[in-house]
Amino acid sequence: MSRPRGARSEGYEARRREILKRLTIRLSQQDAMHASYRDLAEAAGVSISTLQHYFGRRADIVTAVLEEARAGAAPHLAHMREPAGEFNASVHEALGFLRVGFERFGLDDLYSLGFAEGLRNREIGPVFVDQVLEPSVSAVAERLAEHQRRGEMRADEDPRMAALLLIAPLILVFLHQKDLGGARILMRCLGCTRSPLCVRTGAPQLRIGRMTSRRMPEWRLQVLQHGCRSLTLTGLTLVSANRAQ
Repeated sequence: MSRPRGARSEGYEARRREILKRLTIRLSQQDAMHASYRDLAEAAGVSISTLQHYFGRRADIVTAVLEEARAGAAPHLAHMREPAGEFNASVHEALGFLRVGFERFGLDDLYSLGFAEGLRNREIGPVFVDQVLEPSVSAVAERLAEHQRRGEMRADEDPRMAALLLIAPLILVFLHQKDLGGARILMRCLGCTRSPLCVRTGAPQLRIGRMTSRRMPEWRLQVLQHGCRSLTLTGLTLVSANRAQ
């Protein structure tokens, strides 16, 4: 019996996922934004017509990659939403969790793809925001909101704005260090021979590489400043007022 017109063949979804994995690898490479449709078909090991059959246009391919990344990140986002201990430790744990994602699990490639394909693109840009940026911001905001409900964070600060201010420096530093080729600059300034971004918190200051902010009076990359009872980011004090010194 012939298949009804418009119905998908058996194994369609499995085949599509297999192709999508190969496309994700190709779009994670540094020259991804210059990859033509033919390049993508070759990377996926299929013909152009087959690629069109499964995904449609190039923008549809990028959208599928971002959507798949969102689906795969669900358990990690769930972890980000839940507080981990007291306020200061919980905020640092959340940022450390993001840092590991950037350094070890391809989150940097995902952000690079989203910015490269999405900036000034009215179709892909909103997809990147909805599937990658917003889930991360919302997860951290939910964690902060819970601390706020516990009375550990100031009630007059917006958790969402605080989440944006916490996440933005990490994104900027990773883009600066890797895809924009800035590692040579920061490493020369900091004398760091370790990871491009070694974010280690220890009262009363943040360690970046081997140099602390105390040794950089004129130029410093201040991501976080960790005090005894407060966490301050670019002038935003998040600790509950009745706990501040």
